Amino acid sequence: NYIPQGSVDELFPGTWYLTRVDEKHRRQYARCSMNDDRPLEAGLVSSSIAAEHIPSPLKKMPRIPTTTAGPEVVISNGDH
Repeated sequence: NYIPQGSVDELFPGTWYLTRVDEKHRRQYARCSMNDDRPLEAGLVSSSIAAEHIPSPLKKMPRIPTTTAGPEVVISNGDH
């Protein structure tokens, strides 16, 4: 089990932060309050039941085509 130690007082409103990691590496997050005029409050959200799905940035990257092992050879008989 891991519980991060640190203050959330300097996080921006609406920022998600890690609150706990259990023995099966499941993460739990909380979110700072969106209201600037109130003290920061967090609502606990379990990563396995979060309604908001945030895709990985790596999944959005275009695939890089693989290159062939050697130089590409084009054979032509001269007729075009």
